[in-house]
Amino acid sequence: MFPSHYICAKTKGRFGGTEAMELCRAYLHGWKKREKPEEYICDFFFTSDIQKAAYWPTKAEADVECAFLDSRSIWIDLQNGGQHICRAFESEELANGQFAIKCNIPPVAIQARSTS
Repeated sequence: MFPSHYICAKTKGRFGGTEAMELCRAYLHGWKKREKPEEYICDFFFTSDIQKAAYWPTKAEADVECAFLDSRSIWIDLQNGGQHICRAFESEELANGQFAIKCNIPPVAIQARSTS
């Protein structure tokens, strides 16, 4: 799967809130749909290292993916029992001319947990 330093977020049509906290930039690294009976859940993995980010060949393609991600209810379970809803996904150009997707999430010190 993914190394433990990656943040895991998930989506399944559930909403929650978080306490006010400092956020940091995180890049989308990958995603994985779960198997039955949880096939409606998709886990998203983030990294603070832009070199390990997933990438799209054009800004237009990355921006379409950002709009899709913004339309979903993607959250990170926090150690304090709260949840952080991931919002305002944006594309960022990489040195090689491709595009990564980023959003602001709680710092790694408040680490997300996957319930799979």
